[in-house]
Amino acid sequence: MPFVTEKTSLPSALNNQLPAFISYFASGMIFAFYGEKLFPNLKIAFLPSLALLVLLNVFKIPFVSALLMPICLSFCVMFLGLNLKVFADIGRKTDYSYSLYLVHYPLAMCFVSLGVFEKMPGFAIFSVLGTSFLCAYLLENFQQKLFGIRCNAEAVK
Repeated sequence: MPFVTEKTSLPSALNNQLPAFISYFASGMIFAFYGEKLFPNLKIAFLPSLALLVLLNVFKIPFVSALLMPICLSFCVMFLGLNLKVFADIGRKTDYSYSLYLVHYPLAMCFVSLGVFEKMPGFAIFSVLGTSFLCAYLLENFQQKLFGIRCNAEAVK
């Protein structure tokens, strides 16, 4: 998206909006639709994806990075999410992803407007992530107790 906004008269604000990140959502959707075929290959694809991800961040070739970064990141996130015990129950018991999405954005925007990310990036990242996880957990538990339903993939099927 930065390439498109630079070469056209589109506003640079689009660099931080959905069109700029749709490839990341699409990569996740590929795992949602074709996961059964991709999951057996995660162990094989993880290390090359991680190495390529590092190289893409170091060399930053615009078109190649925009094409391969979402795919490599998806393989790494899926592998770690499915193979690290700390993440074992996230998504299996309850899907926190949408709650995290809803909670983190306003918090991140507050920190951006206050300049916290520029002054203390580590604090800002951990604060946004920690608060988002805590709020998402509390929101999901409240919803489950109030409505007696579980929002996960099995409930949708």
